[in-house]
Amino acid sequence: MERWVPGQSITLRYVGAVHFVVDGERVLPESGSRPGLIHGLAHTVVEDRDDLLALWIPKGSLRNYVDLGDRTHVLEPDVWRRDTLRLMVPGKPYSILTAPHSHGFSGWYVNLEAPFVRTEIGVDITDNSLDLVVASDFSWKWKDEHFTQPLEDMGVFSRADTESFYAAGRTVIADIEARRFPFDGSMLDWRPPTDWGPPVIQPGWEHVVGYDMNLTTGRHLVGVDARQ
Repeated sequence: MERWVPGQSITLRYVGAVHFVVDGERVLPESGSRPGLIHGLAHTVVEDRDDLLALWIPKGSLRNYVDLGDRTHVLEPDVWRRDTLRLMVPGKPYSILTAPHSHGFSGWYVNLEAPFVRTEIGVDITDNSLDLVVASDFSWKWKDEHFTQPLEDMGVFSRADTESFYAAGRTVIADIEARRFPFDGSMLDWRPPTDWGPPVIQPGWEHVVGYDMNLTTGRHLVGVDARQ
């Protein structure tokens, strides 16, 4: 696929999802038979290189949800709550999110996820069961550890999967402690051009092939009909 250009809108999709969002917090479905949500979030391309995909999510960007248990059930969209840079390295099982100094820098959020896959409208990722929160003083903590066992019990991830998530997080922790990119302060002085408008979600984003694929495990969700 061709490279995207700075300022271009793309749609990042969380595919193969198993969680629901209630009052801003994610919760698990009642049963492993429910596939959960797909959601799409509008991003603006900052850089698209061999070694980095940098995306901008301005405050107010739209995020749309579709219930994969009932494809006719489109949930009300919500909006992204703060200006955010998303830094993605091809092949790496995480995104690193932060805000530049001019937009309220307070640290980094490491979203552990399947390495991104390019689509005709943007990129797809599958969210894993753990994340890392990194403060501006470089202290860090695990987030969402309480989801690991329920997701294993539901058969979404195996114990080996969970151990791999911890292993990926520990590689990031090593980068934090060594002050390697992006924990060397890279891109914190970046500012979006003043003529950039808000990014948009591509029409039909929820029907692009791959919405039902758990990219972490390589398994398709069961019982989802792409014709709906």
